[in-house]
Amino acid sequence: MMVLMTASRRRQFGAWIGLVAVALVAGTAWRIEVERGDAADMWWISYFHWAVPVGCLLFVGWATAVSASLARVTRVTLALALVGVSFAGMGLAERSLRVLLAPFYVAQPLSGWDLAWYVAAAVFLAAVPLLVAMVARFARLRVTWGRLIVSEAIWLASPLAAMGVIAVFFPHGHAGHPYGPDFAHAIKTGFVVPPLVVSLGILFMPRPAAADK
Repeated sequence: MMVLMTASRRRQFGAWIGLVAVALVAGTAWRIEVERGDAADMWWISYFHWAVPVGCLLFVGWATAVSASLARVTRVTLALALVGVSFAGMGLAERSLRVLLAPFYVAQPLSGWDLAWYVAAAVFLAAVPLLVAMVARFARLRVTWGRLIVSEAIWLASPLAAMGVIAVFFPHGHAGHPYGPDFAHAIKTGFVVPPLVVSLGILFMPRPAAADK
């Protein structure tokens, strides 16, 4: 099969294999770290998770490696820009998730500034693919509207897909930890991580040569 592939198709195939591997490693690392810590209730959102920067660095390495069409200096620029955005975004993402998950551990309903923070957090997290696409464009990678739309659709659908997996395969929890198919446990279980990684990877996937289209 690989012999019959053109060079550009082989690059695409290899890029997909690498992306799936990064997605699975990131999701597994998250799940292991949560399980090794205190996974009870919502305590897991109160401490730093090393799986996040590790997953980000793996993704940056993959994105830089598959962007072979860029000059070496531009690839270094891409890597540095992605690292900067990733580590700056981690703090914002952590804060945003704590706001979005507040209804799961705070009894009173959201109102006033709390509701405003909730909306702002949701908008920020939903816009992550757009922000990553802007970094890619900054590094002179061509990101089409079609790719951005697909990336955004997968990104937004990932929590729903993770909740579906929980509802179908783990309706009563797992390993002594009862949980339900909700947004909090879609994140806690790590099921949401692989599709999120894949959604962002689509933005950097090598394009086929004109002769292969």
